[in-house]
Amino acid sequence: MATSNSNSIFSYTTNQIPVFNGEHYDYWNSQMETIFISQDLWDVVEDGYEERPIQRNASSIAEKENEYKENVKKNATALRIIQQGVSKAIYPRIFGVKKAKDAWDILKTEFQGSSKVISIKLQSLWGQFENLAMKEGEKVKDFFSRVTEIGNQIKSCGEQVPERKVVEKILRSLPQKFEHVVAVIEETKDLTKLSQYELMGSLEAHEERVNRYNNQPLENVFQAKMNIRSSNSRQEGSGDSFRGHPSNRGHGRHYGYKGRGGERIRGNSNSYCFICKKSGHESKDCRFRCTRCKIPNHSSRDCWHKKKEDDERIKGINFSAEDDANKLFSTMINDQKSGEMWFLDSGCSNHVTGNQTIFEELNKNYSSHVELGDGKHVKIEGKGVIAVHTSQGNKQFIHDVHYSPNISQNMLSVGQIMKRGYKLIFVDDKCEIFDKKSGEHIVTVLQTPNNLFPLNMKSFQPAAFSSKSTDDSYLWHLRYGHLNNKGLQLLKQKNMVVGLPEIKTDNAVCEGCIYGKMHRLPFPRTAWRSQAPLELVHSDICGPTRTPSLGNKRYFLLFVDDYTRIIWIYFLDKKSEAFTKFLHFKALVENQSGCKLKTLRTDRGGEFIYKPFLNYCKEQGISRQLTIRHTPQQNGVAERKNRTIVEMARSMLKGKELPNSFWAEAVSSVVYILNRSPTKAVRDRTPFEAWHGRKPVVSQLKVFGCIAYSLVPAQNREKFDKKR
Repeated sequence: MATSNSNSIFSYTTNQIPVFNGEHYDYWNSQMETIFISQDLWDVVEDGYEERPIQRNASSIAEKENEYKENVKKNATALRIIQQGVSKAIYPRIFGVKKAKDAWDILKTEFQGSSKVISIKLQSLWGQFENLAMKEGEKVKDFFSRVTEIGNQIKSCGEQVPERKVVEKILRSLPQKFEHVVAVIEETKDLTKLSQYELMGSLEAHEERVNRYNNQPLENVFQAKMNIRSSNSRQEGSGDSFRGHPSNRGHGRHYGYKGRGGERIRGNSNSYCFICKKSGHESKDCRFRCTRCKIPNHSSRDCWHKKKEDDERIKGINFSAEDDANKLFSTMINDQKSGEMWFLDSGCSNHVTGNQTIFEELNKNYSSHVELGDGKHVKIEGKGVIAVHTSQGNKQFIHDVHYSPNISQNMLSVGQIMKRGYKLIFVDDKCEIFDKKSGEHIVTVLQTPNNLFPLNMKSFQPAAFSSKSTDDSYLWHLRYGHLNNKGLQLLKQKNMVVGLPEIKTDNAVCEGCIYGKMHRLPFPRTAWRSQAPLELVHSDICGPTRTPSLGNKRYFLLFVDDYTRIIWIYFLDKKSEAFTKFLHFKALVENQSGCKLKTLRTDRGGEFIYKPFLNYCKEQGISRQLTIRHTPQQNGVAERKNRTIVEMARSMLKGKELPNSFWAEAVSSVVYILNRSPTKAVRDRTPFEAWHGRKPVVSQLKVFGCIAYSLVPAQNREKFDKKR
């Protein structure tokens, strides 16, 4: 089963082997080679291995035979990885191949080609490398990715691409806007030592500075308009659509419409403007050309003289250069807090803001474009609802607010406000907003000296306050790395340090200590003990063991009587047998003791909360005591017995150097011994005596694992056969 990721070239199997589907063979080849080297399989894949040797010398034959078997195993492992690393469409090419080297060579020949094919491919790749050029508007990172891609393909064909050659090629391929940077790099850097990644960092830094400059807030015009219009509007000569009449100056770019001076301008479809980046007119005829210095190669926004004048102003107030009768305008005020100040704008078709934090709900799946007054387009990255405070302190919502991170000011669309059922009256240097239905007066927006209508709306942002003690004791507790107060008091009382003030006993809660020092308190020993056999039985399962026993068992089930502390043990193939063994145990102990099993204490393992198990206990009147999750201490008797049994069995096995497969015999012997050993829970008696009422005999005990001789019965041997 393969997993895929939209950001990766290949899909991957569950054991992280890339799956080759016929594309990007060089990348897949590189990843697979790394996998083979990491698992010591590459020599078998690359060089293959010798067939079974024929030697006369016995010692040499054994050595070669072992080496051959090891190579066969490596070959099978490598071939399995290759088979898992190809898709269903590629697998038939290597079906039936028995050697990893043959399968590897088949794929290499088909997808990388023979030496002649590789030579032709290299010529094509070097041609692509020489013809590389950075496109206008392409990011440095994307261009470097294209260069690296071709370089990697050349390397996969066996040729090296010198670092210096790559650096020189990149410098030659950059567009005109990087010319001065290229000159500086060539003059100040040693190109023989300059890496392409250092060059990439320098060029990206320059690109970021240029983009930051170009993406600065518009100081001239904010004329927002949603880019939702039919493609026919441009073909019909409507130009940019603004609020106004069909005689807007936006039509001046088309044949038959008036320009700035009233003369008619005949558009040329072959012309291209370097200011607004549009065709149909030349830069000298562009309506965005600079009128300050009269040089027709840049816009007013990019003029050096204009920037200098703007920096000298205390507050910049920039009006639209467009005809006031035809195009509405808006400006930006630098001394207002953009998060709370909103501007009424009749040229804005939708409410829009660049502050994402004020949204109560934001749908980022919505996307569109806004066209600004200078013809630039800004992407809308979401639409949502914002919450604001009213003058009475209530929380109100504004819906259908567009979000664009490139917008520095908050704009309220007059048209959208009117569609919501409100009436706006602009009169006497103010704007009155009324509810149409009820006639209720909503708000009065005063006009500022620079002819704007700002509305201060505080966003609704809930805050949480916390109090902190300023006591020096707590401060020194923090300074001493959360040392406890008794330690600090001892330092002061014994004058162990200088400069420590009096430390008071502080019962305040320190969250840092809670996060770092909190622990579970020790469990108290229970004072309750059963007063009769089978009044309480402890049980637990131990396993699975990695090595099965001689009887192919992997678990053992333990029962401990609380009153006598005698132990019963059962060996299991799987946990699901626990209920069956419990029925055998119950029948045995109740028949031996004449008492009824009253309470069974276990953990919450699936074998103990098995529904038939619970129903049987309920029918027989057996109380079930189940431990709390992650609290094995509540079943401490069974847990401690498990540990004791395992430790004694391990000692007996290792003491005689017996294999782990004898663990069941060792555990059974340990239980036999523990039932005849003293315990603190039963005073002056062994568990065997407490249960059976008689003292056990131990004279027959032998050392576990000692040498013994078995007698073959007479029925199984002839007269002169060995008896053992």
